[in-house]
Parts: sequence; structure tokens; C-alpha cells
Amino acid sequence: MATNLRRRDGQTEALKQRAEQEGTSMHALLLRAVDDYLAWTARQAVVRRTAKEQAAEWSELMERLRPDLDAAERLVIDVATGATDEIKVISPGLRDLVLDAM
Repeated sequence: MATNLRRRDGQTEALKQRAEQEGTSMHALLLRAVDDYLAWTARQAVVRRTAKEQAAEWSELMERLRPDLDAAERLVIDVATGATDEIKVISPGLRDLVLDAM
């Protein structure tokens, strides 16, 4: 199927140079670009769907961990900014969750 493609200023020359560098045609480069885009968007859709499924599956645990995760985030920021020199205490709740999971 034929399609007309109107390229922006500079794109034709850049495409021509790239085709010459790769020893291929501008047409082949455009087809590869479309194929790459379609494959990328398909992968992105799988990633989004999987992320939603996993978020739903693990939502209860994440809610249970949220207070400890928030505290851990604050601690990491404190360590990174030099507000505290070392980690001395782990939240008892997080420790219990870890031990329960083992």
C-alpha cells in the first residue's frame, strides 16, 4: 500500500545521509522506524497492563507497608543529604512483615 509522507525541513536530508551511512534506502529506514514504533507501543501496552495487574495483586501488602516505606524514604533522603550518618533503627513493623514473609 502506498502512502505519502510529508517530512519536515531537514528530515529528508538527514534521512538520506542515514540511509547512505547504513547502506540502505530511505524507504527501508522508514519501514524499520514504523516497525520499531509499533513493536515499542505493543511492549508499552503489555508493561502497562502487567503493572496494573501487579498493583492490584499487591495492593493490600503495599498499603500495609506504606507507613514503613514512607519512613524508609525519609531515612534515605536524610542519609543522602547528610542529615544522618548511618541507619541505626529499622521499623519494628517492617521487621515483623519481613519475618512473617519468610
